[in-house]
Amino acid sequence: IKPDYLSRDVRYEGDVLLDEDDDAVMMEWERPLMDLHASVITSSSKGKRVMNVGFGMGIIDSALQELDPSLHIIIEAHPTVHAK
Repeated sequence: IKPDYLSRDVRYEGDVLLDEDDDAVMMEWERPLMDLHASVITSSSKGKRVMNVGFGMGIIDSALQELDPSLHIIIEAHPTVHAK
């Protein structure tokens, strides 16, 4: 746990989002897991309303968009991630 995460630098490097300690925040290998989560969250049906806290690499948000939500809210607090 890094209580000062929002004030620390993060960077996108290839298919990984890293913090300034080179700890992974999100990695591309998580995509199959995020796809499954999106399916479970929406019960595999279209038109659901969803909210994601923490955009990261946008993996789950891409999966959720494939399921055609009626509303999709993304909350991202880290300034570098938000800017991307």
